Amino acid sequence: MWKYFDNLPLKDKSNIASLGEGDTALVRSRQIGPTMGLNELYFKLEFQNPSGSYKDRFASMAASLMVEEKRDRMLATSSGNTGSALAAYAARFGFELDLYVLETASRAKLVQAEAYGARVIRVRKFGVTESGTNSVVERLKSRAGSDEAVLLISATCISPRQMAGVKTISFEVCEQLGCAPDHVFGPIGGGGLFYQCYQGYLEWFREGRIERVPRMHASQPQGCATVVGPLRPK
Repeated sequence: MWKYFDNLPLKDKSNIASLGEGDTALVRSRQIGPTMGLNELYFKLEFQNPSGSYKDRFASMAASLMVEEKRDRMLATSSGNTGSALAAYAARFGFELDLYVLETASRAKLVQAEAYGARVIRVRKFGVTESGTNSVVERLKSRAGSDEAVLLISATCISPRQMAGVKTISFEVCEQLGCAPDHVFGPIGGGGLFYQCYQGYLEWFREGRIERVPRMHASQPQGCATVVGPLRPK
């Protein structure tokens, strides 16, 4: 992803903290697409990133900024991929990581982060109610300030510079296709991936590198409709 250095918020290339993230394959669908009458349906294989998800783009950006700003401690919230990614980069580049997770977080989802050496802390009521979650985030913000740590949450509203690494997905897609796609379908939990991909296409469109911004489509499973549920009329 660091071939797009000029589009990222790092000042000095010597501070890049990379494990080889990015440059993941874009593969044409051989079954689902043709079955639906879509001969130009492609999948972006983000599981090819070092710890297994697109969150490595976020983690690499976060680690690079910490190197540049001479910081050495991470505070983060996650119940899965974000924690695994940050733990991998923390282990490689010598950072401490305190990872706060749901009280009921699956042990299986924490194995990778623990293997990399993250300190995992289960928090009561976190992720159960909106007020409980907001309270935890505010306390972590306060702790980050007093401990001179960096609070890393894979949400653009909290970690905008670090999340900028995710928009490189869009740059890669455009280069792999030779143009911008007509439509992009993206999974959405909190919305960070979706928003950053849109920002990537918009950025290259404004720079004149692509001729259009694709139509963006957000998708969610019925059992975890974190955005659709609250927006649905009651």
